[in-house]
Amino acid sequence: MSGTLVRNTNHVISDTQSNFRPNGGRLLPDAPVNLTSNRSRIRQPAFSLEKLLSPKTTPAIRAKLVALDHRGFRTVVIEKMNPGPFGFYIATGVINQRRGIFISRVSLPSLMPVLSVGDELIYVENELIKGRTLEYVQSLIAGKNVVTILLLPNTSSALC
Repeated sequence: MSGTLVRNTNHVISDTQSNFRPNGGRLLPDAPVNLTSNRSRIRQPAFSLEKLLSPKTTPAIRAKLVALDHRGFRTVVIEKMNPGPFGFYIATGVINQRRGIFISRVSLPSLMPVLSVGDELIYVENELIKGRTLEYVQSLIAGKNVVTILLLPNTSSALC
């Protein structure tokens, strides 16, 4: 045998050492061993399959476009899988000479196909929000795990 037996603790037992039992059987270390040459080392992988498939890597937010009408209005359902924020921000403002409440930032890639900066919120949870305060609209969204929003998409290229 030309290799060496290596303990997990990196203690090397050479093949030439006389670690034999009285009955002629080989005395092996108690820990599992790896057969390696003196120059090669077994390296641990940078990642494991368990880490890749863990629940932490699944999207925490799920967004779905449920309706799109001929005028461009989109109905979007956003669902949180874990506690925490929804992953988008809203702000009051004026876009294209329209005052309203708009998406001001999208922080999660899973939301980007259905939400864009500058999209105007028209309905939140089937309630018309025209003329409502930002705080009121935030209270409609806060504390929920699923929220339904009707949006008018941003058509201005200045914000994108």
